[in-house]
Amino acid sequence: MVPWLIMNATAMAVAFQPHHISREWRFALGSGAVHIIASDQKSTIDQQPIYTLQIIDDNVLPTLTDETKFLGVVAHDMENEGLSPRRIVLIILTLREPDVSRRLSVAASNSLLWTNVNRDRLGEAVVAVLNSIGAYDSFNQVFNQYGLKVVVTHAEYISLVKPHEIGIAHSSASKVPSTATLELVLQKIER
Repeated sequence: MVPWLIMNATAMAVAFQPHHISREWRFALGSGAVHIIASDQKSTIDQQPIYTLQIIDDNVLPTLTDETKFLGVVAHDMENEGLSPRRIVLIILTLREPDVSRRLSVAASNSLLWTNVNRDRLGEAVVAVLNSIGAYDSFNQVFNQYGLKVVVTHAEYISLVKPHEIGIAHSSASKVPSTATLELVLQKIER
């Protein structure tokens, strides 16, 4: 089977099965908080639990560094509680991190892929740009030790802005992405 097809099959299996909330973490940040919710369900392959993490920001815009630190705590706690981080298959979040948003917008403004994208393929283009710049590679600092790596696989609810509105002086694109709802699949690292 083709690797991207396996990733999408995993994401689809996760999306269409009932979830049970295993645990929730709350991380205070500024005047708000970041919540990470771990949901579990049985794998269709081995009937063992697999986990989806959802990162929710509450009146705060966390940086990628903040989220990486929080995911490290979550993975550590899961391991201590007998919930294997090796069984995390999906992370769902809204791209609102100022540092990632800026990198995405700048990269898209310079990307032929983005400049030439059809409106009905914006999600695919955002995924391609995010992966090309390694936008969420810092999450691998947490997950590589469990034999996993993070890959952005889906983007929707994409907000677009005019480049000059966010300080990008020269762009061949009339609008660039700034936020989106994302799915990140955790793949096993091939050794």
